[in-house]
Amino acid sequence: MLYIRWMGGFRRCGNLHDSLQFELNRYASDEVAVEPIERDGQQVNAKVGLLVDKTAVVKHFAGDCWSEYDHHGQRLYKTRNPRAAATRHREAWASPVYVGIVVASGVYRDAGEGFQNLPRKIRGTIRWYADMYNLPVYHLGQNGKLEVVKF
Repeated sequence: MLYIRWMGGFRRCGNLHDSLQFELNRYASDEVAVEPIERDGQQVNAKVGLLVDKTAVVKHFAGDCWSEYDHHGQRLYKTRNPRAAATRHREAWASPVYVGIVVASGVYRDAGEGFQNLPRKIRGTIRWYADMYNLPVYHLGQNGKLEVVKF
């Protein structure tokens, strides 16, 4: 199973650079909402995410619980019953231990989409953060399969 923290998938604010900067510099004690992906996922708004180490996952939900942060901005709490959601999207909570950058394609997007078809500025941002944090970049394709992006 894969766990992905999608950038800009739920609240559209800021840009990819700011989102990656924030996520990659979180405190280890923070919690983040992630999408567990076994074969396919449901988050289709985002194209770029961070792959979370499986050992960093702290809680699973059977559905989408619409997580919010407490008043300190570090711990999550659910705002609805995850079984009551009318979607197949599932959610999990994890510590921010990132092991790769993911670009959605295949099941998530048209077959022709992926890293090479992103705007040049977005590709540059992804490459810059991948180099700075020594993270591999992956395409997330059909059936939840990761393929390494070659620059």
